[in-house]
Amino acid sequence: MNDLNVGIDLDNRKLSVLLYADDIAILAKSELDLQCMLDKLHQWCKRWRVLINTEKSKCIHFRKGKSKQTEFNFTVGRNQLELVSEYKYLGITFSYNGSFLSNVDLLAKSGGRALGNIIAKIHNIKDFGYKSYEKLFNSCIVPILDYSSGVWGYRKYQSIDNIQNRAIRYYLGVHRFAPILAIHGDIGWIPSQYRRWINMVRYWNRLIRFDNNRITKLAFNIDYDRCKSNWCSEVKDILDQLELGHFYELKSEVYLSLVETNIFRLYSDIWRNSVQEVSKLRTYRNFKTVFETENYVNLNLSKIERSHLAQFRSGILPLRVETGRYSNESVEERLCIFCKNQETETEFHFMFDCPLYIECRVNFFGKLLIEKNFTDLNHADKLNFLMSFHIRKLAKYIVRAFHIRRQLLYNT
Repeated sequence: MNDLNVGIDLDNRKLSVLLYADDIAILAKSELDLQCMLDKLHQWCKRWRVLINTEKSKCIHFRKGKSKQTEFNFTVGRNQLELVSEYKYLGITFSYNGSFLSNVDLLAKSGGRALGNIIAKIHNIKDFGYKSYEKLFNSCIVPILDYSSGVWGYRKYQSIDNIQNRAIRYYLGVHRFAPILAIHGDIGWIPSQYRRWINMVRYWNRLIRFDNNRITKLAFNIDYDRCKSNWCSEVKDILDQLELGHFYELKSEVYLSLVETNIFRLYSDIWRNSVQEVSKLRTYRNFKTVFETENYVNLNLSKIERSHLAQFRSGILPLRVETGRYSNESVEERLCIFCKNQETETEFHFMFDCPLYIECRVNFFGKLLIEKNFTDLNHADKLNFLMSFHIRKLAKYIVRAFHIRRQLLYNT
């Protein structure tokens, strides 16, 4: 096919075919050009007795969303090829309009199955540690979710975020209505979009290092010069948001460590501001101000202790202040039904005020309750102190006190 002057123009060259192992992709700007190349391919294969699987071979017409699909009948020999709106090539699903939504959804489903298999295998292992869990997630799930994301990873994709959030919820032992900001803040994982940004910058660095005569580099240079609604424009926006736009202007490599640092700082600021706007995190923001992995996540707490503590921190432990919202009660109406103080059953009331748990407090905190340095603190500072220096005792207290509450509530 050396004499065939059809294909995609690339800096005075014609890119008409992509080859990888036994896969071949033919590119053309028009129906006649593509049919001409298919005829040439058929002649070559016939000469060398190579069989073409026309059942797997498809044609896809890349176009703008509202443009009409071609009605041309493409054939290889006597076999007509099917026209499709999307096709998987080398593990990536390409859609006719250039969108990667279908590809992302398929990757998310695959990642969800992999996560389910991991959960099934570790579920009955007692006290499975955070470091091991994080290693499994990054080694077995992330490569599936981020496959080739250096190309398509600029946007936020909820289906992939859902898999990461499910992994976090499982480890922390919270239900699907747990505030995303709280579980991200406690486990210290940035949203998947920012992880893909790193992959895009890494791919940018690879392209910069390519020899200028490589076809991939030629395509990159054209994309860079255009820089409008394309891959390079997305990279430029990423670097601008990270205050690293000068690397784009210089067309030079970017230090990945610097990218990771700036991404972490960017999301930390976003997270901190967003936490202030979520009413359910009324207690959480009193003691959580820095985006980082919390100490209790790393401790070898039992699953029930970690779960109760995570629920308590994120405001979803089923106290009246939380359950009352489902019956449309005002906050003032969500009173504690276990004491006569006529106070809203908040996390602070459950922790420090309700007389139902006096004995439980004494058992777990002992002398701390009569020490002047502790008793002089307000409720928010007391809780912050316990979260910082007495996590194990705090987790055990919450489990025991909530058990007492549940027994009394259900008369068991």
